[in-house]
Amino acid sequence: MMSMPVVSVIIPTHNRCGLLKDAITSVQSQTFSDWELIVIDDGSKDRTREVVEDFQRIDSRIRYVWQLNAGLSKTRERSISLVRGKYITFLDDDDQFFPEKLEKQVSFLEAKPEVGLVYSYVEMVDLEGNFRMLWPYKTAGDFLELIEESLIQTNSMLVRKTCFDQLGSFNGSFSGCDDYEMVLRISRSFPITFLPIRVGTYRWHESNMSHYWKVASRDRVRIYKELLKKGLSEEEKAKVIQSALRVTYVKAIDALDAGQYGKAAFYYWMAVYFNPLVGLMIPWTKFKNRLYRFLKPYLAMGYCSLLSLVSRG
Repeated sequence: MMSMPVVSVIIPTHNRCGLLKDAITSVQSQTFSDWELIVIDDGSKDRTREVVEDFQRIDSRIRYVWQLNAGLSKTRERSISLVRGKYITFLDDDDQFFPEKLEKQVSFLEAKPEVGLVYSYVEMVDLEGNFRMLWPYKTAGDFLELIEESLIQTNSMLVRKTCFDQLGSFNGSFSGCDDYEMVLRISRSFPITFLPIRVGTYRWHESNMSHYWKVASRDRVRIYKELLKKGLSEEEKAKVIQSALRVTYVKAIDALDAGQYGKAAFYYWMAVYFNPLVGLMIPWTKFKNRLYRFLKPYLAMGYCSLLSLVSRG
């Protein structure tokens, strides 16, 4: 009978067989060796299968799973059902782990059985591997801090499988914030901790960042709406609404300035949805008249809706 590995490493991949080699090699270079690597091929049409099979010939810890193209979020959702390890970590196909990532994070969770998730620094690098910045620029220790900002890079964390057993898998209906939504769920049920070491690189390029910013705001609105349906404390509820207003109102103004009237109307409506008095709560406004401040988001929503209809006509 095959023994169960301590750590399951998950690499979702799609048409990046060249970069994938470095990602797999970084797992093989770990000083901690009791792991399994699950490479989930999301319908690649390049040489991904051959690349992984080459590694499998010399390393039985590597598993290959092929599926029809479903997207990253749905692939992550499926991945949890495939793991056998006590701990789970994730690695994008264009990123890499540093050699002591697993050893140090496993040792930490072994010593802290109450902690559900540990995360660390990652180095943001460009396509040539040049260092850009260290992430996160600040740390968060609980739900109230994480709801303000998404600070945990996916490949920086190690998670107990029991977190997923209790809370379920990723939500595959999200397009860009499935990892953030999962971290928020974990942070409400388990302690999370920051371990101040560098554990890998995150490749920062136009395709991943532009996609993220395109879909993240709408996904975050969905996250806020779903959270408010749960049994939040008054403090948690206030934090969620505060964050929701900051995201929606800023996006509304940005979209209006860019002439994206339909999008602006949507975000003004969402701001009003989260708090009908949003106009009185925006601290940076230069207007002092309280009636105008109250009416402004409603007027702006109507104005943008009208311009959107005219532009379509």
